[in-house]
Amino acid sequence: LYTDYVLSQIINLLQNKTAILFFASDHGFSLLEDNLFANADPREKPSQYQLNIAMFMWVSDKFKQLYGNAFEAAERYSFKPVSHNYIF
Repeated sequence: LYTDYVLSQIINLLQNKTAILFFASDHGFSLLEDNLFANADPREKPSQYQLNIAMFMWVSDKFKQLYGNAFEAAERYSFKPVSHNYIF
């Protein structure tokens, strides 16, 4: 919940700027799926919930106006598997 609050505050600061925000969690989290809880345990095989992490991109309206083609290209790939390496 606090992460959502911090991200909303950052987006509010960027709202009227030419800006793009990438967010990627550093790890997933299990909430008792497959009887696992918390982060990956090195003694156990990690679950999909620990490996599939939250990641999103937010783009301001000014960014879309200036770089609409780049935004549309990114949007076309938004549902494909991606890793942190793609950010760069």
